[in-house]
Amino acid sequence: MKINNVLLLSFLILCFSYTFYASYLDIHNEDKVDCYGHGCKVDSECVCYPSFEGSNCKYCGKGRVLTERRGIFADHAGSGSYLSNTDCNWTIRPNNVQNIVIKFLTFSTEASYDVVTIYDGPDNESPVLLKHSGDQIPDSIHSTSPVVYMTFQSDSSNNFGGFNVTYITNTCKSGEESCSDEGVCNEGVCNCNENHQGSDCAFCKGRMIMSEKEGTITNQKNHIHDYYLDSTYCSWYIQPDPLPVTITFEISKFETENTYDKVIIYAGNNTDATVIATYSGSVAPGTSVTSPIGEMLIVFQTDVSDSDYYGFEGTYSSTYCDQSTCNGICNNTCHCYNGFMGNNCEFCSGPRTLGNTTGLISPVLDKNGSYLDNMDCSWLIQPAGVNSIVLTVDFFDTEVNYDKLVVYDGYDENGIQLAVLSGQINSYDNLIQASSGQMFLQWTTDTSGSSGRGFQVQYDSESCYNNCYTFGCCSPSGECACYSGNTGAYCQYCNGNKVITNSTGTVQSNYGQNSDYLSNSNCTWSINLDSSLFSNVVIIFTAFDTENNYDVVTVYDGNTTSNTILFQQSGTLAVPTSPITSSTSNVLVTFTSDSSTQNSGFTFNYNGTPISN
Repeated sequence: MKINNVLLLSFLILCFSYTFYASYLDIHNEDKVDCYGHGCKVDSECVCYPSFEGSNCKYCGKGRVLTERRGIFADHAGSGSYLSNTDCNWTIRPNNVQNIVIKFLTFSTEASYDVVTIYDGPDNESPVLLKHSGDQIPDSIHSTSPVVYMTFQSDSSNNFGGFNVTYITNTCKSGEESCSDEGVCNEGVCNCNENHQGSDCAFCKGRMIMSEKEGTITNQKNHIHDYYLDSTYCSWYIQPDPLPVTITFEISKFETENTYDKVIIYAGNNTDATVIATYSGSVAPGTSVTSPIGEMLIVFQTDVSDSDYYGFEGTYSSTYCDQSTCNGICNNTCHCYNGFMGNNCEFCSGPRTLGNTTGLISPVLDKNGSYLDNMDCSWLIQPAGVNSIVLTVDFFDTEVNYDKLVVYDGYDENGIQLAVLSGQINSYDNLIQASSGQMFLQWTTDTSGSSGRGFQVQYDSESCYNNCYTFGCCSPSGECACYSGNTGAYCQYCNGNKVITNSTGTVQSNYGQNSDYLSNSNCTWSINLDSSLFSNVVIIFTAFDTENNYDVVTVYDGNTTSNTILFQQSGTLAVPTSPITSSTSNVLVTFTSDSSTQNSGFTFNYNGTPISN
């Protein structure tokens, strides 16, 4: 299993680090070739996932592990026959099941020579349940173990159509109350009550009434352990007794098929009531919605397509006092959430984790109040799937040097310190940005007494900022994978050699507002146009600001540094410059910087001059 994980990781690194030059052309779709869904396209060839083989990843290999509670697989994808000398194996290992039922949908192999063997256990030392070949579909196979091992081996001749096989799992033993406490087990099958469905009665069904003041709502029980079912429609009508002032639902887990499978929340008892929230796709933990009346209806609905998602889970709570004056849960008195304190929960207290992609942070929620002595609060900003967080200051009003906010790039105070804020700040122009995808804020005050308002800051998250400036692709982790010739978190800096064959375009040393080029830059742009179509290249600089005498731009009349120098400058130039014209259709532009001062860099436009007919 560990070897498979290493292979899979190595494969993913290969796929997502594969880069190529695509300046000003949209050629980013080459890697979307099918490979039968078992690999990805790299340099016009399929790179197969572990346990798949063949030039197009069509055929089975060794070591495939199946962990879902039901599934289907085959010796090969598509039409045709299996390979000679095939040697494949599968391990079916779902969690929390009693046994496994295997059924062949098709079966055609060379009799006596190309053989499927199924073992009642994790390896080929386990008891044999089936050893079969030929063209007859075998009867269903029932294991006694929660793990099944299956092999297929063929000789060097006479290849046939192979097989397709499906499996399901039994989750209970007769007589045991093991059907998620929502049904009764009868001969290995759970008979579910009216509000639950699925092989272990874990999945929701129909309308449920929630009369407690607080509780948990989820599309499946047992802490979300399996993909939800298609064509699901469930609803939870929350009407606590006695009727509260408001009801709040807070999400702890959420993943559905975006747009098609969704949770809709109504302020009322039916779907004609006002919609107060609709969630689909990925939703950050901690996201919440409040019904302003003492009723709430939560509906979960999915479409007819198969799901590869787990669904959602959250908790609801009721308030029984005026929420407008209480920043916690009202129940006769104001009960504070974690991270707050005070009579109305208006002050920060201790640590708090923020999962939303944007937000506002202040130690005092009462806009007319002042902060307390001996405060010690922290906020970990940790949204899912982002690679950068930017903090902006709205105002700062504290005792200078003694009451302060320290900002770190990371998940605690051991990260890189980005800023220390204290005193009177009405405008803060310096960029406070965490590039790790996490930002930690630590607020402390001393014992001397204060009358300041504290502070208010806002944060925003970025994922693959500005689409990697078109010089990279956004990976599933939210990071930019840069093409050749660029580097940086957002591919915003030049790096190494970039070959340009477009007849016209714009080139920059670096991209982004308030962005300077890198120290120790060593960048080249080889503009190579078709000599049968273009007689020369014309370059005009439209921006130019480098460290004088040290950070130098050079233009060569040809594609090597041994050619004649047409232009060599540093410092700050008046722009636009006079045209720089080559004598051929090839131009080389170089840029080098030292390790000290960095400036805003340069931009130039180039055009190829067509040859007159």
